[in-house]
Amino acid sequence: MWTSRKAFLSLACTFALVATLSGGVASASLDGTSAARTARSADLSTRAGINSYLRSQGADPSRAVWQTGARNYAGPRCPGSGWTCTTVTDRPIVQRSSGGANVAECSAPCLVVQTGSVPRVNNSATCTRFRDNPAPTTSTLSQNCFISQSASGSGQNSATVNMTMKQKRGRTQHTTQHATVYQRSASGKNTATVTQLVGQDFRPASSSNIVQDQEAFLVATVDQASTASGDNSANVQQTLTQKAFATGTGPADVTQNQNATSPEPNAFADIDQCSGDTSLPANDTCTYDNSDLGNNDADLFQNVDQYENASTEGDPITQNIGSIDGGLDGHIDQQAHAVALANGDQKEVQQAVGKTHGAGPPNQTLIGPHFCCTDQFDDPGNQFNINQFSQQTTNNLNADITNIGQGNCESSGNCHIDQQTIINGMTTNNSCDDSSCHIGIECFTDGGIASRHQRPVVGSGGSGGGTFCNQTGGID
Repeated sequence: MWTSRKAFLSLACTFALVATLSGGVASASLDGTSAARTARSADLSTRAGINSYLRSQGADPSRAVWQTGARNYAGPRCPGSGWTCTTVTDRPIVQRSSGGANVAECSAPCLVVQTGSVPRVNNSATCTRFRDNPAPTTSTLSQNCFISQSASGSGQNSATVNMTMKQKRGRTQHTTQHATVYQRSASGKNTATVTQLVGQDFRPASSSNIVQDQEAFLVATVDQASTASGDNSANVQQTLTQKAFATGTGPADVTQNQNATSPEPNAFADIDQCSGDTSLPANDTCTYDNSDLGNNDADLFQNVDQYENASTEGDPITQNIGSIDGGLDGHIDQQAHAVALANGDQKEVQQAVGKTHGAGPPNQTLIGPHFCCTDQFDDPGNQFNINQFSQQTTNNLNADITNIGQGNCESSGNCHIDQQTIINGMTTNNSCDDSSCHIGIECFTDGGIASRHQRPVVGSGGSGGGTFCNQTGGID
């Protein structure tokens, strides 16, 4: 089995999640996979087990909102008579249905636990976080959602997360978005949809030195499993757009940084799906030992678009986009006796334009790593498609450029990988159709940044403009 960059970064995608739930949740430092692993080992069938789980998430169980009616609702619009309702959603929400349904809708930082004490309980949770043009700050703005759902019998789980952050003011713009969905069922279906969008844009003009710094981390984890024939379906979309414009009206130095020092991937997604594992939830590894057939379906879309534009009357321009440990990182793992389908789509665009009047060309450094994606077993009809596109453009053809794209797939069926990298108009392609595909494209300038992720060359692409691209093997 192959190992994604997630492993050789030692699961380093850790962020300080300051979930400011009123009186309910303290600071927690958990990456998405760690949070899901905590839920996986928790006993959510008892009050004591749920309390222990809440404490593990930094929450105070005494401040949680508990609902134990037949049909429970938390949110702004009570469905009507016959429902136990609350409008309080800025604390941890625990719903244990004794009759048929749990529904939660929250727009504050969400921590939702839904379970049932009867064979068929349907769980539905929606977390919506939206901020448009917040006040400028040097602090990191965060948006967090955590949803845990457990259904027995034919009960179904449905989770929807929508996160939007638009920063339009301040020379320093830092954001984290963190979404985790944990779902367990028997013969019922698990459905998860996660949409994350971050936009950062600022356009200063000054006669003094200008420093712009934009950084964002989008983290999504979906962990789905059924003990019988329940299907799993997941859709994760992550979009990051960064635009930095600067005009030096006098003798001003201009420095622009976009994810230039990121120690972890800027778009990170992990989807794990298991169907037909009777040992759940006690077993941390999917064994899919049940002969019942449940399908796995996963779609992952990651899009990062970065643009820097600077002009000055004569002093230097420095433009940095990306870091060797940042970029895009996607992982999908599917285990079942039934057919599994998966699509991983990554798009990365970086562009730097710097114009000086007499101070020489701009200093430009672009680094674009992207990694994807899967293990998929054990039906022979399984299909996994990976599409990776990366484009880097500079107006200084002697810029330092590093681009590392790797596609990895192991399937009991078929893998199809298409890769394309364009560096200042030079195009390199790579592809693979097989049950085992490990391929990559690596591009670097002659004096560019050395990459510890480089692998031996197994073929060669084109070269030109001081940049060299090679087709390589992926991580094995």
